[in-house]
Amino acid sequence: MKKLFYLSLLILLYVTSCKPKPPVEETKPITLSVDTTEILANGEDIATFTVLCDKEDVTDDCLIYFAANNEQLSGYTFSTTEPDTCKFYARRGEVKSNTVTIIAKEVVPDEPDEPEDPDEPEIPEVEGPITISASTDTIVANGIDAVNFTVIQDSTDVTSLSKIYINDSIIESNVFSTIKSGNYIVYAKKNDTIISNEISFFAKEYIEPEIPITITASTDTIIADGVDAVIFTVAEGRRNITNEIDIFVNGNKIDGNKFTTTVAGEYTAYAKRGDVTSNEISFFAKEVEEPEEPEKPIELYASKTNIIADGTDAVTFTVKQDNNEVTSESEIYVNGNKINGNTFTTTVAGNYEVYAKKGELVSNEINIFAEEYIEPEKPIVLSASTTSITANGSDAVVFTVMQDGDNVTNVSEIYVNNILISGNQFSTFTPGTYTAFAKKNEVTSNEITFTAEEEDNPDTGTSIVFVEGVTINSGWYDVNKLKIGGPDINMCWAASASNIIQWWQDRYVSAGNSLPSGAVSGPGTKVYEDGHTYNLALMEVYRDLWNDIYAGGYPDHGVIWYFEGRNIYSSMTPGYCPQPNAPGGYYSNVWNQILPYMYHEYTNGISGEFGGYYLWGGGSGLSGNASLQKFTDYVVEFIDRGAVSLVISLGSNGGLLHATTLWGYEIDNTTGLITKIWITDSDDIHQGSTSGDPTQQLLREYTISYDGGSLGKIKLGGAPYGACWAMTLYPFSGYGSR
Repeated sequence: MKKLFYLSLLILLYVTSCKPKPPVEETKPITLSVDTTEILANGEDIATFTVLCDKEDVTDDCLIYFAANNEQLSGYTFSTTEPDTCKFYARRGEVKSNTVTIIAKEVVPDEPDEPEDPDEPEIPEVEGPITISASTDTIVANGIDAVNFTVIQDSTDVTSLSKIYINDSIIESNVFSTIKSGNYIVYAKKNDTIISNEISFFAKEYIEPEIPITITASTDTIIADGVDAVIFTVAEGRRNITNEIDIFVNGNKIDGNKFTTTVAGEYTAYAKRGDVTSNEISFFAKEVEEPEEPEKPIELYASKTNIIADGTDAVTFTVKQDNNEVTSESEIYVNGNKINGNTFTTTVAGNYEVYAKKGELVSNEINIFAEEYIEPEKPIVLSASTTSITANGSDAVVFTVMQDGDNVTNVSEIYVNNILISGNQFSTFTPGTYTAFAKKNEVTSNEITFTAEEEDNPDTGTSIVFVEGVTINSGWYDVNKLKIGGPDINMCWAASASNIIQWWQDRYVSAGNSLPSGAVSGPGTKVYEDGHTYNLALMEVYRDLWNDIYAGGYPDHGVIWYFEGRNIYSSMTPGYCPQPNAPGGYYSNVWNQILPYMYHEYTNGISGEFGGYYLWGGGSGLSGNASLQKFTDYVVEFIDRGAVSLVISLGSNGGLLHATTLWGYEIDNTTGLITKIWITDSDDIHQGSTSGDPTQQLLREYTISYDGGSLGKIKLGGAPYGACWAMTLYPFSGYGSR
């Protein structure tokens, strides 16, 4: 049980004394001492270590090690149950201390007490003498070099139990250093009664080592004119000692540190302080030369100061001196770089600083500006699909613009009889000869002519009506998506809304008004997928300022938000349809003044939703011409008031809904039924195309017929992706519709 207690005590001592030590970077010596050099090997008796540095207790910064195996002792105390003689040393950073010895004595069982003899007097135990010894008899008095003392009694180290006196003054440990030279007398005391022998040691004076001195000169060459001077500097390490030392030139001491001469030749200099001599340096005094008449300045001239950075356009430089040309004797520098000859060309646009040099002479500077070279566009060629069309409003000539083998039709403008047309197709109701040409940036194509022939049997039984300001060739808009399967895949609603808003703004301006500040108009400029831009900047608004654009939306949602700032579908389930993350209302400040000039009695004011299923489709109870008549009545009424977004279904069952923009219709004057419509479609990518490139803007003609087997009943024929069906109409009032 007693052993278990000792073991527990050892563990406790280990745990409580173990703590990490931060790294210490010290070079001063340290001294290890112990409060006792003998303990009982009973696990209870403890020896405690102390480490001093310059009389300061630095124990907490140190680690204690067993000298026998260099194993670290946990903490600053030692106890054991094994009799042994153990040596220890301490470390503080890289500094190692002296070694101390602790003897762990075997525990001897107590002998039974003998009965005291009251008549026998007690004889006191007599301690033996103590002897002090030193680790050296000489140290250097630099405060670092130290002597270690050891006190022995009966072959036992009793240093820690003794007091050590130097020159009759007690010291705190058994290690001593000093900065005072001289002879020192040392002795020890134990229990203040036992005094050791005396020993002595000598602390010799510390002499600071000499630092070499170095001389340098301000120049290695002077003119022997008695004025030009060499100035000397003398340093001892990093300390300037010029004013504290003697300087010699050719073995002769000079006054100060400045030397001049009128005698040309080689000179040698050194410095000296006491017995210490510096390095030796040489310098040269050259003959005085008769001054030459200074050269007259040079002047630089340029044939021009502006060039084109095409690598061909050149500027020619001329250098003159005293009105004489010295170009061939000069060097020309452009932006600090010497050029060959006196002409300069470049392919890098920018400003260039030019000067000339002739010997030591430097000319004036001239600035040359190299203008960026813009390679002229190659010519464009306009061609037509035919030289003759029928003037029936539907037969069309299709134009193609080519440039250096590339089809550039979609980035060109086409003019017919000097009037810009929309897209690259032209049809007319007016017979005659027409002239067409194309423009791409500043390049104009060739001119071609074609004729529009009057129909042999014109159909006078139909009438064609377009939205106000729109003809078959102009006034309409067709925003296309940028890429098949791109982020705008379901933004047909936004394309139709953009078309209608831009048309409305055109009518508003043509009525003599100005667009309010912040209104968005004109072609798109922001670059999106594969370097493409939208046909109208309005599409950028919906692309960038609306969330959930992958969800299908509603044209009236986009139009009313743009003009008024109202969100008519704010109650929709999140993610069900796109929602704006900006306030909109680009016309909100003037809307109250505009509204009286617009028809605003639809369900949403200037717009409404007219679902075909219940009006003319499968849920209406109508069929045949009655269904066609209902569809006709709505289209005629809505186009009379403004523009219309037409949602079509790509399936006869009413699925795959897609928003387009309706611009006009043809009506049979006898039956009163619509026979054709003209729409623009954001998905009119060429059939079979997988490139995803935007296509030419197109106004497509579709035939209208009744299809009793479908859900929508009104069938559109002529779509590039096959038949489709009219499902919903979203009318929008034009400016001045009321």
